[in-house]
Amino acid sequence: MVYADQTITTSVDGLFRHWAARTPDAIAMRFHDRVWTYARLDAESDRLAAALAEVGVGRDAVVGLHGRRGASLVIAMLAVLKAGGAYLVLDPAYPDERLRLMVTDTRVAAVVSDRVDPGWAAGMPVVPYAARGAEAVPTHGSHPEGLAAVMFTSGSTGRPKAVGVPHGAILRLIVAPDFVDITPADVQLHLGDPSFDITTLEVWGALCNGAQVVVLPADPPAGPEEVIAALREHRPSLVSLTASLFNRTFDRDAGVFAELRYLFVVGEPMDPVRTRALLRGRPPAHLVNGYGPTENTTFSTCHDVTALADDAVRVPVGVAVNGTSLVVLDPDMSPVPVGEVGELWVGGTGLARGYLGDPALTADRFVPDPFGTHGGRLYRTGDLVRELPDGALDVLGRIDQQVKIRGYRVEPGEIEGAVRTTPDVADCVVLATPVGEDLRLVAYVEPRSGHTVDVAGLLAGLRARLPRHLIPNHIVVLESFPLTGSGKIDRNAFPGIEAGSRATAGERVPPRTTIEADLWRIWSEALLIGDFGVHDDFFSLGGHSLLATGIALEIRERFGIELPVRTVFERPTVARLAERVAEARRATTDRLDDIVDAVEALARRQDSEITGHGGSGSA
Repeated sequence: MVYADQTITTSVDGLFRHWAARTPDAIAMRFHDRVWTYARLDAESDRLAAALAEVGVGRDAVVGLHGRRGASLVIAMLAVLKAGGAYLVLDPAYPDERLRLMVTDTRVAAVVSDRVDPGWAAGMPVVPYAARGAEAVPTHGSHPEGLAAVMFTSGSTGRPKAVGVPHGAILRLIVAPDFVDITPADVQLHLGDPSFDITTLEVWGALCNGAQVVVLPADPPAGPEEVIAALREHRPSLVSLTASLFNRTFDRDAGVFAELRYLFVVGEPMDPVRTRALLRGRPPAHLVNGYGPTENTTFSTCHDVTALADDAVRVPVGVAVNGTSLVVLDPDMSPVPVGEVGELWVGGTGLARGYLGDPALTADRFVPDPFGTHGGRLYRTGDLVRELPDGALDVLGRIDQQVKIRGYRVEPGEIEGAVRTTPDVADCVVLATPVGEDLRLVAYVEPRSGHTVDVAGLLAGLRARLPRHLIPNHIVVLESFPLTGSGKIDRNAFPGIEAGSRATAGERVPPRTTIEADLWRIWSEALLIGDFGVHDDFFSLGGHSLLATGIALEIRERFGIELPVRTVFERPTVARLAERVAEARRATTDRLDDIVDAVEALARRQDSEITGHGGSGSA
């Protein structure tokens, strides 16, 4: 058991105000080519905070921020805190049904959005991002115990859970932390999903320590090329990457992290092979494996990785960060000896209040701490761990079906519940299946007797209800599920993705042109499948944003053209993408022809001038 005490006496916005008063002319934020000093960021967030206060936002009021990663979103987050409220980021890419559920479950008091009248926000005040209040912003709106942020995680019951995070929990992460040293000289990238908890480190870690945050635009999605470009252009000192993004960036440029002071690898288990390769090559000053559930505000443990044994199959997640208690228990809630496997429970000042609107689930997952001080709580993580001889933790797996995919926490039960609402479906099992180095969601569907499952229709229905990261990568329709000898579903006996049903109706059309054939091969190598045609959807075949980034890079190298990553999203079939590639190649050829014509014309003109000058001299 490890315990650490920490007392928080301010708020997130209060600490930001401290730095705004102390270093008003220092750079606080960059976005594209725009720069905000601490004074400017303070003033702009004050104006929006005043507008929010005028529509009734006060202490603990939840405010929905409908927007993508960008400077306006950071300003709005700060404004909500100044008004005394808690921000809830609402991704515009989410289906309306999902957004409606989120604002209803959290009883959102107001929404900041540039949409005039979002249907899912009916009856709620909608404040534009550029709004300015007439009155001065309250200076006492927030409090260390007040609610600061609300973040949704996937729910095993089929309904997502709203985690309520207080100011004190965020400040425990970023005020004099023992796992990182953040100074006013630091530059930190904000490239994570703003609706998830890594934002607390990326944004508030900078702005509450007098440092600078560089916000990467949401479009194009942050892939390896975008990360590499940002590292070279902005020269940050602190960067956080999911393990998936770290792997792909390292594969692209193994030395790109060398100038960093801190590189945090988060959200998923680190790859020991790449970890060893980085340590033996050009590592950052500190390579940190960060672990922790949203319910304990980003990090519960950290491990500064300086060496890894050749035979190590996992990278330890380290020891408790400041303000955190850890205990490994058996099913009877008794501590297990060092080296024995048990479930990890975490406590301390980083704990969330619980799940908003769900006291029963909160009471089940957040329990009184029988080992600590009176009034303390422990959160049940569901992670199976063991304590190593040096005190570091080794995470072995889960006691349930929860998985982490590209940094997103996924409860298969939530997806299964959504699939079962389809009239033709009798039952559904969702498994996370390794495909190469990827982890993909496979939905196994059993149709009702006498019914046929329309895979394309099923996926369309799921896209109308679930965020993109919860949409199954593959659908496999089975007449009946495999069972064990005792009659239970045998999760180890399901077939692989090669048995999957195509999501595009009609006959599979093979490549018809050279460009389509080249694109088909690029897709097949990335997706590790071969059973698809030129009209099949990339994302229905198992594609995702990181693979899309790789596709765009391969197209650039194969065809010699610049193709933005968003083109893969806009044209998600081989046929449609081939049309765009052909257009780009023609445009490139036309430009080259124009350049050749211009060079030849210039050469003729120079020859003429030289000849004319020479003739005049002779005469």
